[in-house]
Amino acid sequence: MSYKIIYEKYAKISMREIGWYYKENVSDAVSKSILSKITTSVAVLSEFPFRFPATNFSKNVRKLSVKKAPYVVYYFIKEDTVFILEVLHQRQDHSFLSERYQDK
Repeated sequence: MSYKIIYEKYAKISMREIGWYYKENVSDAVSKSILSKITTSVAVLSEFPFRFPATNFSKNVRKLSVKKAPYVVYYFIKEDTVFILEVLHQRQDHSFLSERYQDK
């Protein structure tokens, strides 16, 4: 079974901001590389969505650490769809997630 992947509002915003940040502060090539690493990691979820652990704030929200990039992807699975909730830098404060996704 292959799962559909949908980027939710906050994940879309984060991806735009990540791309912009690296493009403005480093280079267009680095921006594309980082975004590619994130999307490649997320693509794995279409085949193996249960591979990654649940978070400590919700048994339904899971956490994927992006390979070779300092980002974490938070997502949940409903039926045949993986919903990408957030894409955050490892050094960002993630504590707000427990309140934002307590109903998931």
